[in-house]
Amino acid sequence: MPCSDPNYFKDRRNESIKGIKSLEKGVLRKVLFFLSKISKTLSVDWEDKDLTIYVLPHWHKPIGMSAFSDPLTVVLMRWDGGKLLRIPNWRMVEILVHELCHVIQQSLSRTNYYKDLEKKGLKNMLVRNHLLTYAIFAKIVNSEMLMHEKIVTEKNPPYKEALELVEKWGADNIIQEARKYVKNGKG
Repeated sequence: MPCSDPNYFKDRRNESIKGIKSLEKGVLRKVLFFLSKISKTLSVDWEDKDLTIYVLPHWHKPIGMSAFSDPLTVVLMRWDGGKLLRIPNWRMVEILVHELCHVIQQSLSRTNYYKDLEKKGLKNMLVRNHLLTYAIFAKIVNSEMLMHEKIVTEKNPPYKEALELVEKWGADNIIQEARKYVKNGKG
């Protein structure tokens, strides 16, 4: 059990500080480039002008995710076959852009947007939650980043289904539909 080691939290803190410095050098500038693109694509202002990103060295036990959006949290290393592997900076940019595409949608959770998607036949919550995320992602990233996201989603059927629906219905159509629900939109 990790907590039985008196140095456990000190080591995790030091790993996190080191990782934050690495992210500031190799990732932050690239992610900041995408912030305005995400906002403009959905025609929504960021609800908070300050975004907090929680950084952990890794999950204390093997799980499949490397980040989540609420609260915005990333890990520096992922579990793979019982081993911890550092997530490279290029992948960290992709992960943070994906999560920020979720964050920008927070105002939609106060509307009927997701309920209406369910009425349209999208029964799986993960598919509903990723449809607009992948539509925005597809509009703002380069083809290499999008291709890599498609490869990553192959292992996760709801994510794969959401990406396939973006291709089928069109990213622009999905984004236009979501804009109808946004109260604080710019357009």
